[in-house]
Amino acid sequence: MENSITVCQDTEEVIDVIRRMITERSLYQNSDDAFYVMDMGYQVKMVDQWKRLLPKVYPYYAVKANPDPVLLQIFAKMNFGFDCASLHEIQTILNLNVQPSRIVYAQPHKQTSHLKYAAAVGVEMTVFDDENELYKIKKIAPNMRLLLRLCTKGLTDSITGPMADQIWLSTQETSHLLTLAKNLDLKVVGVR
Repeated sequence: MENSITVCQDTEEVIDVIRRMITERSLYQNSDDAFYVMDMGYQVKMVDQWKRLLPKVYPYYAVKANPDPVLLQIFAKMNFGFDCASLHEIQTILNLNVQPSRIVYAQPHKQTSHLKYAAAVGVEMTVFDDENELYKIKKIAPNMRLLLRLCTKGLTDSITGPMADQIWLSTQETSHLLTLAKNLDLKVVGVR
């Protein structure tokens, strides 16, 4: 699949860009393949607004949401952190010359080889939501900082789609895990 980028004028309406793309693709490229339009200027404005309104909150972009290379490059240049759920996503972000300290390995149930890779390349933070993950992290990457995956009351009932089958901890289940993390001498630094 070929990635191509078309830069449009600010004066052009989005619907006009879409119509033009459809016409060009069907007439000149004989293609009915899907495409998408992304207003990068809008993305930059929203990030600037975020930074202005929430200056103490450091954003982490979930790569799986949209791994478009141009979008990732822009967010990398804007000093985003990255939420990576796989070895491939970590590699993609590191290839943008992003420091590993700006990556959280956010896979709740990590493959051992992927956790080893993350630790080896300097990723400093990961997530957990069960005992097995704590023991795995202790064995493979004991110096990583940890985020407890937590769900607030009632939220699990409203989650649908691909997120519905993920494990989300209630506040009642966290005490045991935090005690275990402390006993294993692991550093829990926040929640996700």
